[in-house]
Amino acid sequence: MEPQDNESLTKLNFIEFIRRIAQRKSLHVVVSTSLVTTITLLFLRFIGGLQPAELKLFDLLMQLRPPEPPDPRIVIIEITEPDVQAQFSRGEEGNSSVLKDSSLNKLLQKLEKGSPRVVGLDLYRDFPVHPSEPSLRDRLKHNNWLVTVCKLPEVDESLEVKDKGLSHPSDIPLKDLSKRVGFADLLKDNDDVVRRHFMIAESFPQTKCIVEQAFSLVIALQYLNGEKEFSYQQPKSPDDLLTINSKEFKPVKPFYGGYQWLSPYGYSILLNYRQTDGGPSNIAAQKISLEKFLSDSFSVEAIRNKIVLIGATEIKANSDIWTTPYGVSIPGVLVHAHEVSQIISAALDKDNRLLLWCWPQYYEFIWIFGWAILGGIFSLDSRLWRLLIISGCSILFLCVICYFALVKTGGWLPLIPPILSYSFTSGIVFYRLCSFRE
Repeated sequence: MEPQDNESLTKLNFIEFIRRIAQRKSLHVVVSTSLVTTITLLFLRFIGGLQPAELKLFDLLMQLRPPEPPDPRIVIIEITEPDVQAQFSRGEEGNSSVLKDSSLNKLLQKLEKGSPRVVGLDLYRDFPVHPSEPSLRDRLKHNNWLVTVCKLPEVDESLEVKDKGLSHPSDIPLKDLSKRVGFADLLKDNDDVVRRHFMIAESFPQTKCIVEQAFSLVIALQYLNGEKEFSYQQPKSPDDLLTINSKEFKPVKPFYGGYQWLSPYGYSILLNYRQTDGGPSNIAAQKISLEKFLSDSFSVEAIRNKIVLIGATEIKANSDIWTTPYGVSIPGVLVHAHEVSQIISAALDKDNRLLLWCWPQYYEFIWIFGWAILGGIFSLDSRLWRLLIISGCSILFLCVICYFALVKTGGWLPLIPPILSYSFTSGIVFYRLCSFRE
């Protein structure tokens, strides 16, 4: 057959394909099936039936992102099991089982020499300073660059207080609480994975933790306050947005992306972990053990004008361990480091680090319905083998779109629902049209 005949045959096949689409019966089947399939999937999604699969696929897309370097502005002083044993061997006193008062006092004393911009102590200290360390009380009281933690009260679904939480160090003046204390609580999903960044909580009177801002937010604001340009706006109503340097941090709503029926308690955003070569535990440019930092050989120049986070990492019976979307668990101090990095990067590195976002629900309906229509149109071809090839290529193209949307813009687009709407509509339309022809 001549090439010209092949070209003519291709044109005829295309014209025949368009003619089938234009046929009233075929078009009615495509639209009606697409609409029913989309509504059914949206209902299934609404009741939470797709949430586990959507979250797992979100985790996979996060893992497939290209690597990025650790944050050079963050230094972590980690307390390991050898550090704990060294304190016990020296007979140090104090109520903390992780960081005794003598070591904490030496640590703060050396940090003063290094002039960090802000220091975050991710250890609960709801007890008084030991009498043997009176100078520690003064350091906790007067070091304005030191940020400590408290634990939010436990509340039920009706926001009734069940447990009053843990208080901040009593040596910090009440007038400085908003700038020097943040809650250390993290948000985990039903599968125990931390995907959201808890930023602001509702305050409950007569409880032990009365601050509204998260530990990570307080640290980030202190750090950004040292920049030439800094502005911060805290939401005062449910419709307001948290804004830093004109960058809007859009909150996760009860129906947001793959999430359904989330509690409206507090203000949280999606957590954009740094995708470093060493995994989520490699967030900081430098990690130093407590004993190494206290040694004379370590130079404090490494922490000058940096963010220093202090917390327990590799110790026995550490309950402050959290699962990440990368399938590995890391200590809470490292999760806080990711949160701090997200805030300051969004405020300062606007072209490099993206905040994650999702479409409004009506956009998602159009997206899912559109892929259903596409699947129905492609199924008008009566050849099964061709339909399977086109469907495979279409779903692969959909996956590529969602991946690059996440990597290039930070957008978490629906992926499971359009795959299902495309596949179900395509199969149903193909079966119904075959039945008509018979």
